[in-house]
Amino acid sequence: MTPLGMDAREEQVFRYLAANPRTDLETLVDRFGAEAADALEGLRRLGLVSGEPLDVRRPDQAFQRLVREKEAALFAAKARVAELQEIYDLAHRPGSTGPVVLLTSRTQLQACMDELELSAAQTLDKFITDPYIPLTNVHTPGDDARRGEDGTIRMPRRRVLYEQAVVDDDRALEGIRNTMDLPNAEIRIAPSLPYKLIIADGERALVPAYARDHDDKLSTHLITRGTELIAHQMVFEQCWTAATPLAGGNELLNEEFSVEEKHIVGLLVSGATNERIARILGAGVRTVQRRLTDLQQRAGVRSRNELIRHAATRWMN
Repeated sequence: MTPLGMDAREEQVFRYLAANPRTDLETLVDRFGAEAADALEGLRRLGLVSGEPLDVRRPDQAFQRLVREKEAALFAAKARVAELQEIYDLAHRPGSTGPVVLLTSRTQLQACMDELELSAAQTLDKFITDPYIPLTNVHTPGDDARRGEDGTIRMPRRRVLYEQAVVDDDRALEGIRNTMDLPNAEIRIAPSLPYKLIIADGERALVPAYARDHDDKLSTHLITRGTELIAHQMVFEQCWTAATPLAGGNELLNEEFSVEEKHIVGLLVSGATNERIARILGAGVRTVQRRLTDLQQRAGVRSRNELIRHAATRWMN
């Protein structure tokens, strides 16, 4: 299970708990030694173990997120290889200008991001990753900058996927709230994302030129066609499917819940605290607490953890 982030001892402990539910830590230490405590902590970080006495989640559910994250990372790696291959081919093809333009200045990147944001007519897909660095203005639903030549407001179908760390960043609050207010907008949250990404109308994409751990955080490729654009769209679709809905695009929640409740459920399942939910929604913490109490009564559960499980398995599936 090493590819999923588990070492050998963690897998031993997980196997034991799967066969022996409601085991206490003392029993694990007696069986596996002092390393059992470290193994248990690792399993908790992966979201595989909970409770006291200890119990494990169903493997088919517990490992689903980890497998999807690895699949997304593999898709991302394939996309980068395809991009590098096309760049190589273009550089070795006489007289070719190619579909990839390298942006190296903040001014270039800001202008291109704004152009994609405001000119998209049909679809706009975005990865928002940590660290969150706002480079363009937040354009409200009625902003004149969104108007086309005929004077109508452009409102494409918008799918924005936020990395969890961005949701916890106060600098992103204005952007998140604005996206919630935009027509045709859907928001989802993922524990992690492979890289920053913007795709407009499936025809143009902005992708970092280097991996996330590279010192150069600014250089970005504008891709206008080719196999790498298709590959990045595939990565987006994979990550989007695996993410937790926060707003829009979920008919079950739209029918059964108010807009505020729908946002609270999405943030709750994504792991946000009451205080964070309140800040994102611009509501009071007591208001959020009351809404959560109402949701617990509706779900027929008594605790926050039970409500999260119920929401994830019943309301959002």
